[in-house]
Amino acid sequence: MNRRFLASFAAAAALVLTPAVAHAYVAPGVEFSVSDQTPAPGQTFQVVFEGATVGEAYTLTITSDPASIPSTDIEIAGTASLTRTATSDTVAFAVTLRSPGTFRLALTDADGALVADSTVTVPTGAGGGAGTGTSGSGGALAVTGTEALTIGLGAAGVIVLGAGAVVLNNRRRKHADA
Repeated sequence: MNRRFLASFAAAAALVLTPAVAHAYVAPGVEFSVSDQTPAPGQTFQVVFEGATVGEAYTLTITSDPASIPSTDIEIAGTASLTRTATSDTVAFAVTLRSPGTFRLALTDADGALVADSTVTVPTGAGGGAGTGTSGSGGALAVTGTEALTIGLGAAGVIVLGAGAVVLNNRRRKHADA
């Protein structure tokens, strides 16, 4: 019974400790860069794709989280999605995001296959920027990323509760057999 308990505990711990956030995807042999991962609302930044095939069309599509952000607040030369035909091995897009939120930038080829993607977070209020070495005028830094401590403590609590339930069940079963 102890082996089964330890195996269950190890499996639960492995599941909880697995990273929950997906990493950005970039196809082999290409480079995909975003000039500013945390731009201020209304600030224009560059999305550059290197490794394009000359003459092939590439589409940059941006989706928002929360979905309630209007598409008019997402601008890639006036749209929320823009297709460009590569005239060299580099394709660049100028992007402006006017509302705070998290945005997924997905670059697809002419067949619709994902070439690269990334996430950009526009912070609420003042702040943002890539930290170019210039100092701003006051304001607090934006809070970005996940709160790993909170998630970890919650996961540990679930593991402890599950382990406690298994132990209590084993004790009850032993007393019922006796």
